[in-house]
Amino acid sequence: MVTGASSGIGKAVACMLASRGATVIFACRSESKALESIQFARSHKANADCHFLELDLSNLCGVQDFITKVKTAYPKVSILICNAGEAASYPRKVTRNGYERTYQVNYLAHFQITMGLLPLLQRAALDGAKSSSIVHVSSSVHQFADEIWLKKIQHLIPDRPYSLLETYGQSKLAQIMFSNELAIRLKGQGVYSNTIHPGIVSTQLMRDPNAVAGPFWGPALGIIIDWRNRLFAYSPEEAALTVLHCVSQSLTKQVSGAYYVPVANRWKTRHVDADNPEKCAALFDLSLELVKDALLKGAQSTE
Repeated sequence: MVTGASSGIGKAVACMLASRGATVIFACRSESKALESIQFARSHKANADCHFLELDLSNLCGVQDFITKVKTAYPKVSILICNAGEAASYPRKVTRNGYERTYQVNYLAHFQITMGLLPLLQRAALDGAKSSSIVHVSSSVHQFADEIWLKKIQHLIPDRPYSLLETYGQSKLAQIMFSNELAIRLKGQGVYSNTIHPGIVSTQLMRDPNAVAGPFWGPALGIIIDWRNRLFAYSPEEAALTVLHCVSQSLTKQVSGAYYVPVANRWKTRHVDADNPEKCAALFDLSLELVKDALLKGAQSTE
């Protein structure tokens, strides 16, 4: 399963896996874009076994419905790529669940998906495959998150000054901390969790420069991004190689709790909290509470 498989790195990874004979779930918000990606995959392998499932990461109740559909349709999942994400933008956006949007879309919803599908990943590890892999597509921007961010997290304190870089960095640091905590909790179960930084990649992550930098600076930022993509950026296909290498290391060498950078190099994370076991465990417990509260409020609103 690949989230955000309708474009960019997610599309490249999903299509590469499909070309190698894997059954791939394209978990995306847009059905039309997902079907275009599936058509692209089948243009390279006519009988590619690809499936679309709608996924809106900004709605945790909808995410829970998605998890239920996956469990109903598929007996096991051997590879989970948590790829979908978005850049922080002005003004500060809050989801219907009451959480800062970037944090929820990039991290919290993927936390929910991973925990919800964990039984299927464990079943795959026990049923012939002997191992299964979880890959979180993070970013080197995690280094810009506040060192004591857990106490100041922006979705809990709405009045806190809003920083685009720190907000995005918090969501990416959370992915790494969650992955590292999973590696500890799943030790010996055949399920391996790792994170990657894909590098500077020519994708649609910052498709709307005005939303990121405002109407005054947005056009200039758009020009910078365009030239950056032309001169320095990896293609989505090149970035996908690090993801697939991470999967390979999990499945063949039982690597877990690692962090990879382009292209396919194991590296050390650049934040003091990333490898702090106490804070990783605290984030895990907090995330469970946040998802539980959102689902409880969602159930109450429908009564």
